[in-house]
Amino acid sequence: MNKDQVKEGSVYAVKVSGAVVPVRIDNAYERLGRFNSFKRTHATAMGWKGTNLLTGREVRIRSAAKLRHELEKDTTSQRWVLKRSEERKVALALVKCMNNANGCRFKTTKEDWQELDAAVARMLKAGFQATEDNVKLIADGDEDEREEAFKAIDGFNETNVIMGRIFQRGAQ
Repeated sequence: MNKDQVKEGSVYAVKVSGAVVPVRIDNAYERLGRFNSFKRTHATAMGWKGTNLLTGREVRIRSAAKLRHELEKDTTSQRWVLKRSEERKVALALVKCMNNANGCRFKTTKEDWQELDAAVARMLKAGFQATEDNVKLIADGDEDEREEAFKAIDGFNETNVIMGRIFQRGAQ
């Protein structure tokens, strides 16, 4: 993660004392960096003060590299989970529904996820309503029903092709 991607008030996964815990970034601060003996001055560097949400203690983060990924609170389990985009949530629901309908576990590659995210983003932009029924219809519905319901939505054909490719590879 880069320092310009860090947002105050957001929660990130940070390794503190050997355990990865959720930490809320409270504010940024300037700290003294390395001492330059030639110039006889300290360089300044940026860091963040945060709060460990499990213990309530203050945590100082010296580098953005210590931040693993952004977290959000799951509404059902009240646990901290990886923050995902709307496209990825719909793509996950599609693959999960496809797995349940076909009774097996399909392996998706990083490239599949990226292509599926892009296709789903186009579908959402074109007006696709990501309801549970629509996701089920795309994932395991009849071919004709899918074509009839979603042929006007941009990105649907691409999503259909990617899902078919994942399905064929998983069935082998």
